[in-house]
Amino acid sequence: MNPATEGFYHCHLDYPELSAKAVTGYGYIARADEHVDRPDQVLHLEHGNMPPFAIAIVGAPDYWTTADQYSRSNARKFFPIEVALPRQLTLNQQIRLTRAFAKFVATLSDNLYALMPYTFAIHSGYGSQPHAHIQVSPALNDGLVRPAEQWFRRYNPMNPGAGGAPKCRVITYKSWLLELRKQWERCANVALREAGSPLRVDHRTNLERGMNRIPTIPVGPPMIHGRPNKSREIRLQRNREIEEENLRRDADALRAKHDIAIRARRALLDLPGNWWGKRARSPKLSWQSFSGRGVGVLDKTTAISRKDKWTGLSELVQEPAYIHAANNWLGDDWVAGACGPFTVWLHPNARPLIDCGGAICTIGTGLLEANAIATLLHSRGTEKVKIKGSLKWSRRLMDALTQFAVRAVPRKGKQKIFRPAHPKLPAPAPKGRPM
Repeated sequence: MNPATEGFYHCHLDYPELSAKAVTGYGYIARADEHVDRPDQVLHLEHGNMPPFAIAIVGAPDYWTTADQYSRSNARKFFPIEVALPRQLTLNQQIRLTRAFAKFVATLSDNLYALMPYTFAIHSGYGSQPHAHIQVSPALNDGLVRPAEQWFRRYNPMNPGAGGAPKCRVITYKSWLLELRKQWERCANVALREAGSPLRVDHRTNLERGMNRIPTIPVGPPMIHGRPNKSREIRLQRNREIEEENLRRDADALRAKHDIAIRARRALLDLPGNWWGKRARSPKLSWQSFSGRGVGVLDKTTAISRKDKWTGLSELVQEPAYIHAANNWLGDDWVAGACGPFTVWLHPNARPLIDCGGAICTIGTGLLEANAIATLLHSRGTEKVKIKGSLKWSRRLMDALTQFAVRAVPRKGKQKIFRPAHPKLPAPAPKGRPM
């Protein structure tokens, strides 16, 4: 993702202590009780999926008070979620975004027919950092009418009406948190796209995106309990140093990318003869362009059609996620360089590999090339390939593919070495008695 179009991403799930009071958490996000004089004021407050007893009496505050009163002493009564809202959105757009996300969070449970009660509030963030707090209850609303003293009892699966409300058991799983972070990315990007903003957010870390950048640290609010935050200026200075280091790393990465592109183009120009064939000059390339021009392997798992078995897959091999994953498997000795619709993998002691998506071609038949091709096929999840080349090359590549459990099909018919094209020799004279 381009840093110029990358928005700020923050989605945090907190696991409160067993002794934490749900009404205290509600008072913080609603700016009630002792939090009423905080400068970070509430812009919007909303509740959803509340049971009938909470709606009929007071509303959401009575629900969280009842949770503290009737829940077990060793049970968590609530789970707070905090998300950073894009500043490019208006207040109404932020409300719709938070409401859509809260409704999705209410469905993330192990019970398909029950929803989690929630309360969300949007804070101004001192005017510069708008954010939302979502407080969800693990006691699911399954539609059955229960009194307040029965709602938080133990659930009775044999007779649901006689016991308490069912509980969400998967909210403490790591997979639940990962799905929560992914969904906030989807909701925020949809809202930004509908608002016409070029910014996008990404839940992945810099390492997962293949970016050699140092993440910044949170600076915190300017005021804490009515007093200036002394550590804020120290953190701001640290973030300025991190930004300078990231700019230096970006410049080094751009310079290295330029050098790799030059090496990749030189590697393609150094190929002997008309290695690419006549069809390589046309926009639509096919596997037949490499027939008789070198040795390689055809990825039959990702083949699209018989006419053009890898057109359109060239975009896959140029994605940063694919290059980052393949580079982790290949090691630091192999360097990827984009050249046209291909990705060229360079090694100081091996011939270059041309990764075209559905086909990987090279003019080298060594062990390094075979192991690298097998690694690339494994990193993209290939299950079956078709080898083109000599019998010795086929055996070498099949041995390398065996360790990754990839099924290899050798070329049908006579095996021969694929060499660069040469001028055609005159046709031999027909056999038989001369005229």
